[in-house]
Amino acid sequence: MYWYTPAIQSSIAMHIIYRYTSNRNEYLWGKADGNENAAFICEIQRAETARIVQESRDFSYGTNISDPSLSPHGPRFMVQPHNVVLTSRSYLPSIECTAEGNPQPTIQWHRTRESGLEEVLASSEFYTLSNGRLTFDIVNETRDAGEYFCVASNRYGSIRSEPARITFGRLEQFSNVPQDPTDADIFQGTYLNCYPPTFKPAINYQWRRGNTFLQPTLNSYFFISENGNLYFSEVQNSDGGDYYCLVTLSALPGDELATSQPPTMTSMNIQMNVMGNTASDFPPMIHNDFPQVFPKGPVRGQTITMECLAYGRIPLTYSWTRKSKSLPSKYSLRDFNRVLVIPNVQYEDEGVYSCHVTGTIPPSFAKNPLPSTILAARNGNLTIPCAPEAAPTPVIKWLKNGAEMSLNLGDGSQNGPQLLNNGFLKIVNVNIGDRGLYTCVAENKNGRAQSTGNVTVAGSIQISRPPSNTFTVKNQTAFMYCEASYDYKQYDLVYLWRFNGRMIDLDKNPHYIRGQKDYVSGLYIYYPDFTHDGEYECIAKTTVTQTTARASLTVRGPPGEPAKIYAVKGSITSRTIRLKWTVPPEHGSRIRYYVIEAHTRLNKTWRTLSFVNESTALLPADPKQADRREYQLKGLIPYNDYTFRVYAVNGYNIPGDYSQPSESYRTPGDKPIQPPTSVGGGGGSEGVLTMQWLTLPQQYKCGPGLGYYIYWRRKGKAEEFYKRKIPENNLQKQNTSQGIQAQLTEWDSIGLRNFYLPYEVKVGVYNDYGDGPNSTVSIVYSAEGIPLARPTNVNGWEINSTALWVTWDPVNNTRAAIKGVVQGYEINVEDFNDQTRKETTSYHYGQMNANMVIGLEPNSDYWVTVQVFNTAGQSNPSERQRLSTCLNAPLLYPEFVNIYSHGSNSVYVEWRGVSTGLFEETLRGYKLRWWLIGDDIRKANDTVVGKVTNGVIYGIQKNNVYQLRVCGYSKGGDGKLSPTKYFTLGK
Repeated sequence: MYWYTPAIQSSIAMHIIYRYTSNRNEYLWGKADGNENAAFICEIQRAETARIVQESRDFSYGTNISDPSLSPHGPRFMVQPHNVVLTSRSYLPSIECTAEGNPQPTIQWHRTRESGLEEVLASSEFYTLSNGRLTFDIVNETRDAGEYFCVASNRYGSIRSEPARITFGRLEQFSNVPQDPTDADIFQGTYLNCYPPTFKPAINYQWRRGNTFLQPTLNSYFFISENGNLYFSEVQNSDGGDYYCLVTLSALPGDELATSQPPTMTSMNIQMNVMGNTASDFPPMIHNDFPQVFPKGPVRGQTITMECLAYGRIPLTYSWTRKSKSLPSKYSLRDFNRVLVIPNVQYEDEGVYSCHVTGTIPPSFAKNPLPSTILAARNGNLTIPCAPEAAPTPVIKWLKNGAEMSLNLGDGSQNGPQLLNNGFLKIVNVNIGDRGLYTCVAENKNGRAQSTGNVTVAGSIQISRPPSNTFTVKNQTAFMYCEASYDYKQYDLVYLWRFNGRMIDLDKNPHYIRGQKDYVSGLYIYYPDFTHDGEYECIAKTTVTQTTARASLTVRGPPGEPAKIYAVKGSITSRTIRLKWTVPPEHGSRIRYYVIEAHTRLNKTWRTLSFVNESTALLPADPKQADRREYQLKGLIPYNDYTFRVYAVNGYNIPGDYSQPSESYRTPGDKPIQPPTSVGGGGGSEGVLTMQWLTLPQQYKCGPGLGYYIYWRRKGKAEEFYKRKIPENNLQKQNTSQGIQAQLTEWDSIGLRNFYLPYEVKVGVYNDYGDGPNSTVSIVYSAEGIPLARPTNVNGWEINSTALWVTWDPVNNTRAAIKGVVQGYEINVEDFNDQTRKETTSYHYGQMNANMVIGLEPNSDYWVTVQVFNTAGQSNPSERQRLSTCLNAPLLYPEFVNIYSHGSNSVYVEWRGVSTGLFEETLRGYKLRWWLIGDDIRKANDTVVGKVTNGVIYGIQKNNVYQLRVCGYSKGGDGKLSPTKYFTLGK
């Protein structure tokens, strides 16, 4: 009987299987644990399938029984168990296994715990077994969680079912701290966060407003994501009110929740206030949370969903694409195409998926009507803009005096009227016949709109496209139009600009550059700041005359700097402070919330302490306090010096400027509020209990006179904790990467007999103001003792000329034998001829029965002993065993190495061989060691040949240079390597 690998024979797996090995080109015996689904099959090349005899034979073949159910046969599963999630509401949950066979099989249930221990289940007070059904009469997570399977058996054999996992689900309660109200601008997008409670394994989300459940499948302007949040593409007036997030416990795909009434929790009310009353059209903007993929780490075979949500005027149209490929044929769309579903996902479904959102807006000139009066100069140029808001992009046509104009598409250089690419109308070389009423008509599938302006032709210079009041966002480039119509045959024209009455030096100010937009001249303002907010005046000037036009630029963006944050007199307690500040400039968008930061004298890093909603910080109606805000900050640490600052955030969601830091305020002292952390210990001399913990950082001492209470008792003993009170100055301390570690050693209550026993340990804290909290209980073992047992039956053999393999019978890893836990084994090697000379000592960690010793001399004899050790020290040495190393490896290296072409991926190598002497092991063959130039020799490949002086190296790639060294090898190991040769494949 031949095994797949020697290690397989000792595997604990219980199932014998056939496994194919390509090395020997045959099937050998192997083992499996039954968890590999359909992993072992018989394969044949497709070209050879004609040789298969397609004859159907089952267990009834060769008998006279025509009814297969009456034929004697082994068991076959009809129903197999499946994964079940139990909850506190599960009533008599069960898993079932049904099998048929002749004779009828018996069913036996097995459970595998997380530790790997497998046990056979029988009916008891906890379980009922009936006809293959296992019912849980008394549910307990510690006892019942695990992997279950059934075995069906009759006299013809046994079969094992698929494993079924029994897990336990839970759903905690929502936080009882209410969320701050959410202020949403009407006709803008927003979202509400659910902040779900702790759960296991999964939950479903639902939302309601008041007592009405939301149904996103019937309303396209809101969306409930699998992340739990409620998103609004466009907030309506009717959306204001109290919202509630509801979560219901559920099972993962493929699992079953063992209750028809799963636990459900409802959040506290989340208030949404709808602000403003102005509607506006704006293009769709996909929210930063999207697209999202669920589950986060998809696995082959799962159903995955991709979500997409955009803010914008409804209705919105959603579509999906995959980069360079079409969408999988099995995909489906739901929830107004906002969700893409791919069932049974496979590797070929990978790719970059994109979500596309299109708005549907009828054309409108409400924001950008044509000027009612448009002035143009004879022999000049005129550009009439047409920029309606519409989605999809509308078709533009022009009317003159009510009649449609026949226009050619141009670039603005042709003479006469022409249509530009952006829909604007440009007239080059204006004459008196071009005056009249011009109408721009925009039309798409959603509607039609038009706007009209009257063109007047004059003989002097006219600003045909004056600047208009413009709004921009900080650091977002703005453009002020200004184009004049004039007689370019008679005059030269220049444009000049003033800002708040002062001339702009365009050559020296990098923020301003003259240019064109939409074929119209004007002024670009790059990276505008609030200092660029004001009135701009365009001057169109010739040698004989000039004309001007004015407009304002409003720069919007994050709020400015709040003024003077300070503490309200008499408001400071050990844990709270009431802060007051002045409202900053809003910069075009209402402030939504403030962020308060602080640092202490001991920790200069600014940390965020609170997010304060604008409505929360408002003061009671007082005209004198209208520009002030106030908030009581909680959660401060006693006995600390705090400095505060604040900044505001408005609708642009960009942090505003920080206020100036406040003066320093000290909170009064109080008893400690934080327990010691990282409680542990262990080690030390036999008979002691060493306890360690991280001392409180300076800022958490909360007052003078800090000290610690140390509690300990034997685990499992029904006795009070021993207690010691220790001032901080009496402790041993050392700096660690986590902080300052304190240590205490207790021996009076321990004793030598109580070596390596578990103790329950906790540490409390106190100061002059009182006692603080205790840490959680940690398990710490008393110190180990020197091991009493020692390894026996030491033996071994040589590996090569410088290494030995040493074996021994390991020591039982028990408290009685080791007086602790085995840390590892120490192998001592002494010179056989000089026992006072210790050759080497090697340490090997973990429980084992053999290991290797290297770095020895060839052809030498040694005494070898083995000791077991723990944290207390080493045991007595084992008995001595004499072991010897091999003779030398080949001392000479091959010479005259030559390399020749051989094939498309191979080279032929020949060399002059080596001979071995009296103190060398007999030569076994040669190794051709080759590797890519630039790589380390440790990455080299070895081609092994026998006792010949030539060989072929395969696997060589073209356009690469390789290095080659040749050595002889024997039982003593690899010999000396020949000098390096370089080679590559020929063309």
